[in-house]
Amino acid sequence: MILLYRQEKDKDEPYNAIFDKVAEKYKDKIKLVFGGLEVDNEERHADKDEPEYRMGEMLGIKTREQPVVMALRGKDFKTLRMPGGVKDMTEKSLEKFTNDLIEDTLNAYYKSEPIVDNTGNHFKHIVGLNHDETVYDKTKHVFMMYHVPWCKFCKEMMPEIENLAEMVKDDPDIVIGHMNVEDN
Repeated sequence: MILLYRQEKDKDEPYNAIFDKVAEKYKDKIKLVFGGLEVDNEERHADKDEPEYRMGEMLGIKTREQPVVMALRGKDFKTLRMPGGVKDMTEKSLEKFTNDLIEDTLNAYYKSEPIVDNTGNHFKHIVGLNHDETVYDKTKHVFMMYHVPWCKFCKEMMPEIENLAEMVKDDPDIVIGHMNVEDN
């Protein structure tokens, strides 16, 4: 499935016609659908109880990123983001993205901060792009703290986890890390 995630106010933008044309062309091979978040333009907030908000959250789409074209790959439910953005989308670029999805040659999209150089850090800052290789490394014993910046409990626990990391810093087989799940 390929999803054009946009607000209702953007329904007359030129990229919608491109999306419709490609959807018609590929209707027997793959579904191309619309979705999106309606937000208060002053506050940039969406109703978090709406199914569209939950879908966007699952796909890693922030409200301010709309419009965006994403795909959900069926075999592993990984999200794939169309390169180049919607504003620059052409019929040719959307067809390429669609064909690449059908041929399974797209790389998964990870909501992620930039990778941090953890050289010399005993308390590793892990992000979406290096999460799996760090956490699923079978040669290491990994302890992760997943946190959000506004969580009181997380703020209280962070120094304790840092102390733990300090205690085991000389053991190369142990990794103590943390990841902000709001940004990754």
